[in-house]
Amino acid sequence: MTVRLTSRAERDLRKLDARQRTAVVDALRRLDQGAAKVDVKALRGTPGWLRLRIGDYRALFRPIEGDWLVDRIVDRRELDRGPVAELVPLARPVWSTGPAMERVVREASADAGLLRDLADVRQQTVEER
Repeated sequence: MTVRLTSRAERDLRKLDARQRTAVVDALRRLDQGAAKVDVKALRGTPGWLRLRIGDYRALFRPIEGDWLVDRIVDRRELDRGPVAELVPLARPVWSTGPAMERVVREASADAGLLRDLADVRQQTVEER
């Protein structure tokens, strides 16, 4: 399954500092590759939705059309306070393409190492500024 990000998840990713962003991207890459050692659990009270634990952050996602659709990336304390999003079925799939995710990371002033990691994920070369 391929990991896709909604525009809301892109905004959440953009708000993280470089270290946190790197950890989230690494975890999403492991999920994308089907790694056995990812901490995924079902969200209680929201059938079909899952959460991926990444340190103090959680990626909220669900399967859709053969892909993993990540809707939010939030601090775990936000989950303790109550709903962070209205988790309802989408009328149509909304996700980010690889180039869109790369643009988000570039705009968030990611370090050069993260850009190289993203290039590995997409199996392409990324020009450094």
